[in-house]
Amino acid sequence: MDTRIMKKLGITNSLLGLGCMRLPTLSDGSIDYEHGQRMIDYALEHGITYFDTALVYHGGESETFLGKVLCSRHKRDSYTIATKLPVGRFNTLEECKEALETALNRLQTSYIDFYLLHGISYEAFKRAKGMGVLDWMVELKAKGIIKHICFSTHDTPANVIKILDEFPFEFCQMQLNYLDWEMQDAKTLYAYLAEHEIPIIVMEPVRGGRLMTIEGPKVDALKALDPSASLAKWALRFVADLPAVSVILSGMSNMEQLKENIETFSPIAPLTKEEHEAIAAVREEILAVPVVPCTGCNYCDVCPQQIAIPDIFTRYNDYLRFGDLNGLKRAKQQIDPARWADQCIGCGACKAECPQHIDIPELMKKIAELVG
Repeated sequence: MDTRIMKKLGITNSLLGLGCMRLPTLSDGSIDYEHGQRMIDYALEHGITYFDTALVYHGGESETFLGKVLCSRHKRDSYTIATKLPVGRFNTLEECKEALETALNRLQTSYIDFYLLHGISYEAFKRAKGMGVLDWMVELKAKGIIKHICFSTHDTPANVIKILDEFPFEFCQMQLNYLDWEMQDAKTLYAYLAEHEIPIIVMEPVRGGRLMTIEGPKVDALKALDPSASLAKWALRFVADLPAVSVILSGMSNMEQLKENIETFSPIAPLTKEEHEAIAAVREEILAVPVVPCTGCNYCDVCPQQIAIPDIFTRYNDYLRFGDLNGLKRAKQQIDPARWADQCIGCGACKAECPQHIDIPELMKKIAELVG
């Protein structure tokens, strides 16, 4: 298993990390502990040392699972655990303190290696700072309850840089894959983090599995370079080729995925010039698909129904690019059925404000019909 050093922290971890948000499940949706335990044991035996979870994964069961099958069964200094505080869900510092106690109890550990503010934007960062969360985390580190203060984010590079200018977080967990390298300008944030030697933990290297289902002539050309390689392997190799990346998280759901990824990283092969060009061609092919030109400016928040217009367009564009209708249907529940496209009354208030002149009511109707 390839490893990488977080130079500023003096920590060596496996380049591949096991993300515990898509663990194997039983028919009732609960975690399949027997299957999951085999995966954890196999991961440790084959060199994975980084395990990522969060207070909210699997409805709160992910941390409990790791406590039972990892922390209570394996030597604590043989791996590192990252878990996260969803600070946006809380209104007081006391609630955050209770969340940490819950995490420690679930994980059956006296300390957490990497404690992250979960998925924060710049606005969420300022709110957490105002609540005293950052000062509290500094105290926790001094006591050894958490070893490192970190954060994950999906915000813009400019906003993430502002966060890092205001607080010395010890690593940044960011969404990075060969599509978002350009589409979400991940390359700019990567360059900043690399220049400042801030360790990078990568999430969504296969973009939630979407980069495994793509089709097209350029995809066929990429496959032809190595017919035995899965599309997931190509995506993982792209991220691994970036030297400033410390850990690449993969949310593996079964033993087959785990074995394939371990094989990919043991060791991982650098990309050739021809392979880089082939991946870039696939990216261009995906980006050439016509999508809704929503910039997320939120001028449409005049909607009297409070419909989550930019969020819906983001999911709809994913459907257009990747053909994932089930993902679009799930989005209705994930965003909020009360703010979904089918609540549109066609008043046109949003359309009048849209700088991109998008016919929002017509598209809301179309999306509502698609989802049913």
